[in-house]
Amino acid sequence: MAAQLFPENADAMLSGEVGTRLRNAQGGAAGDEGGEGGGSAGAGKKKAGAPKAIVEISAANWEEVCPPSSSTLCAIGFLSGGEESPTFEDELAVVKASAAAHTSDPYVFAWVDGSCLLGFGEAFDVQPMGLPTMVAYSPKKQRFAGFVGVFGIESVNDLLNGVLSGRVKTKPVYQAPVVDDVDCKAVAAERAAAGEGGGDVAVEEEEDMGDFMAEILAEEKAAKKALEEEMKREAEEKKAQEKADKEAAKAAAKEAEGGKKKKSKKKKKKKKK
Repeated sequence: MAAQLFPENADAMLSGEVGTRLRNAQGGAAGDEGGEGGGSAGAGKKKAGAPKAIVEISAANWEEVCPPSSSTLCAIGFLSGGEESPTFEDELAVVKASAAAHTSDPYVFAWVDGSCLLGFGEAFDVQPMGLPTMVAYSPKKQRFAGFVGVFGIESVNDLLNGVLSGRVKTKPVYQAPVVDDVDCKAVAAERAAAGEGGGDVAVEEEEDMGDFMAEILAEEKAAKKALEEEMKREAEEKKAQEKADKEAAKAAAKEAEGGKKKKSKKKKKKKKK
């Protein structure tokens, strides 16, 4: 049986020309397999296309890279940082490898500094702690599929293939994706400068934090001591009360016993008379 290249539940992400192309591919694959001679062995397979360019998303090119009315899917790599990041090359290599593996698929590949364009990431439920990651997005349908797992070529390809086949479910974006006009390189430079020249500030903040923690510990110690003293006082009061209750009960019992003896003597006197 021919592989199902375009299952019905994938319509949520693909439509128009892209959907038609994939349906035709499915029909061609089925025809090749179902013919009397079986057709050419490679007739139903995808032909490799030219390598796809991978651009950095910015406020200026976002709608050009991923047009709102386009049926093409956008594969967006949210990286841990920009070109100055020590992990940039390794992370971008994953995006490049995935693009090379999908040259004949309706994907446009791009990357973004996820640590800089936080608002853009929020539209796809991408948080800084989850970087790097990949998102498959349909601008026409306003739906996306997020990536879960270790960021690598195999796992990213699994996401992208799953979206095409309908195996990976999609969901609507939380808000319209908007790319803020931010100079991420300048932001990264400011962060680096703060990290290098902010040693004195960091030490001062550390000392302040140490003083703050010392105050908290002192307050906790004082509160613990006060609690122990209160518990001790309550225990002593309880013990004293129990002793008083026992003495009162003993006195009451003695008084009751004395009353019985007096009554007994009176009865004896009456009998003698």
